Amino acid sequence: QPAKAAPLALSAAVAKPLSTAQTAMTAKKWSDALTAAKAAQGEAKTDYEKMKVNQFLTTIDLNMGDEAGATAAAQAAADTPPESIPAEEKVSVYHNAAALALNTKNYPKAAEDAKQLIALNANDALNQEIIAKSLYAAGDPAAVGYFQKQVDAAAAGGKPPSRDVVTMLMNSQIKAKDEDAAEKTLEQSLLWFNDKNDWQQMIDVTMSTRGIRDIDAVMLGRLLFLTGA
Repeated sequence: QPAKAAPLALSAAVAKPLSTAQTAMTAKKWSDALTAAKAAQGEAKTDYEKMKVNQFLTTIDLNMGDEAGATAAAQAAADTPPESIPAEEKVSVYHNAAALALNTKNYPKAAEDAKQLIALNANDALNQEIIAKSLYAAGDPAAVGYFQKQVDAAAAGGKPPSRDVVTMLMNSQIKAKDEDAAEKTLEQSLLWFNDKNDWQQMIDVTMSTRGIRDIDAVMLGRLLFLTGA
């Protein structure tokens, strides 16, 4: 039988200053909370203890207006070996890291943490938004597959997907130089949303098609007016 993993626990040397930090945070005494958290950081020995301290520092730094410090702490927590992050805290850890990386335009890191959220099946709206924005901003190759899955799931449920997801799918397909797929997505978007900007884009593409006839151009011009494009 494989040996059971040791339970994740804080030593007294770390737990005591973190308790002091929590009390200060509740009272919104952020400077006191930072001092206590730093004391805990000096005592942290295990990966789990270091991760817990970084969770505290993320919140404290954010409330003190230190976004760079909060981002560094959140990423350090996310870089903890997975076995040292409690299962119930993993979504929160990776969400915070991805959101802050996104805010500071570190898109590759945001995408890396977003993929952890995908693996954890974080399907709530807030995490889905972070995943989508992270993959899209990073131009990650996984973006097309992720957005297509979102679109297909909505269609299977008999309802149109989010307009933002459809737009990001199409733009990701364009980035991947898959113009045929992007055109199909645009056609589907017209059926779902009947948006004048989509009509304008489709008409522009069609107008530039090699071999278009004069009568086609005339009809497309009429369509331009009818759709309000």
